[in-house]
Amino acid sequence: MGNRANVIFVDEKEEHISPCVYLHWNGGPESIYSFINELNRRIIRNDQNYECSRFIQLVGEFFDIDSIDNLSLGITNGPKKITIENLKKIHTDQSDNGFYVICRHSCLKDDFSVRRFVTDYKDDIYTLREYTKAEVEVEREAAYKSDYIQSIHESFIKIQGTRTIGIVINKKC
Repeated sequence: MGNRANVIFVDEKEEHISPCVYLHWNGGPESIYSFINELNRRIIRNDQNYECSRFIQLVGEFFDIDSIDNLSLGITNGPKKITIENLKKIHTDQSDNGFYVICRHSCLKDDFSVRRFVTDYKDDIYTLREYTKAEVEVEREAAYKSDYIQSIHESFIKIQGTRTIGIVINKKC
């Protein structure tokens, strides 16, 4: 059984949209918010395609800590516009955790916003709905209170080893 999610990066106007990253495992909020914070810790610039590729890299590093699994990570074309109808057309499993549409405003810790689209099942009918900003904030706060988020952070410190994190010359990433 997986813990699936789809992650898409956008700019602030949602004019530039990255490919869609599919995670078969670790798609819960505790993992996704940890992965985003790791992008920030590594000072990855906030350009949708660049951060998407580096997100794939670090998720791959995380999955390969203990074993290599062929179901862990995938990529497909993202939508031309972020709408429920367009997200439904993406050919990945949208159950479990649906979609995280992430806009990183900078590479500073917690300087990102998330739109969440989740799957609801009722009477054997699947629907995709968008969380309200309040629902996203409740989910995010609960994720940050989880012990699991600290273990992911510690895993990335272990992965990093003695390698140094890049230096930011400007305040921009």
